[in-house]
Amino acid sequence: MGKSKIEGLIMREVEELVEEFKGLTKEPSKLPKFINVAFVNVIWQLVSSLSKSFPRYPPFSRGGIVQWQHDLTQLNLSFDVGHRYDFRDERVHLFLKKFREIEKASMLMFFTEFFPIVKYILPKPIFNYLIVMLTGILLKPFIDDHLKTLDPNNPRDLMDDYLIEMKEGKNPDYSHFDFTEIQEKIQKEIDKVVPRDTLPGLEHRNKLTYLDATINEVQRHCSMLPVGVMKCATKDVKLEGFDIPKGTVVISVAALSHRDPTYFDSPEEFNPSRFLDENGKYFPTCDGFQAFGIGKRQCLGEQFARMELYLMTAALLQNFTFAPPDDEGQMSIAPFVIPNVHNPRKEQKFKIKLRN
Repeated sequence: MGKSKIEGLIMREVEELVEEFKGLTKEPSKLPKFINVAFVNVIWQLVSSLSKSFPRYPPFSRGGIVQWQHDLTQLNLSFDVGHRYDFRDERVHLFLKKFREIEKASMLMFFTEFFPIVKYILPKPIFNYLIVMLTGILLKPFIDDHLKTLDPNNPRDLMDDYLIEMKEGKNPDYSHFDFTEIQEKIQKEIDKVVPRDTLPGLEHRNKLTYLDATINEVQRHCSMLPVGVMKCATKDVKLEGFDIPKGTVVISVAALSHRDPTYFDSPEEFNPSRFLDENGKYFPTCDGFQAFGIGKRQCLGEQFARMELYLMTAALLQNFTFAPPDDEGQMSIAPFVIPNVHNPRKEQKFKIKLRN
């Protein structure tokens, strides 16, 4: 799928976001949940073009798991090619709620790596079922349908591309502050480059360097995914005086490198300029920056994610000014932490003002 088509998908959601945010300018508001639906609408049209509803899985036990499973199977939610969901569609919000529950429970999948004895204590069928419930229930029906109708000569979406790669046995190189001052600087940059009646597009990006630098700095400062993907040493290695035997599981920790003064001067300071050179040119990465992982297993969707963040952030800051409610002082940029994920704080409210 070409860059222009991807931009078109994103811009469709950007336009809707701008219109929806106009309804939040009357009083302080929390970060609206519908912003997540915008991302779902774009990503799903790229990943899977097939329509599919959630199947019914056989029950495992009474209580939480069955209720969790029942909620999903009652959604009757199908993802159709070319279809987008309304920002207030309760079915999509329930889907996202269950996905967040998976995030919270994700540490279960790492237990056997750190505590191998669990393999011998917990019956294997039960453990396998828990893993399937956490990772398979949302995606397995879509994967199965793709496998049944897969045509290697005519891939329909990214899921087809990935399955074809697997079937062919290829080995690709991936698996898979002063807020007011900064905001004003970004808005001045946008106003200088983009006509007021036009939403910022990719054609403006090379001149919106401070905006891109700020997005990078947000990712560094919050470390949304603080712990990277587990990797395994393929041979004995000696690193910084430490012996790492072959077979050792190694994990990169972005949350540490992002706050390491070896890589970033005054790492606790929020400073977008650290991603600009002396001529004001933006550089997207540097030593120690791991927002999208590191090495051969770096995030496959990095370029798409960067494009999406840029287009949506640019459109919102072009049209709105964000500030803390009058009686709450400075906004907190400390994340809401769940295992292996840093999310925006749900209780944080914003005063949103439409720009003239």
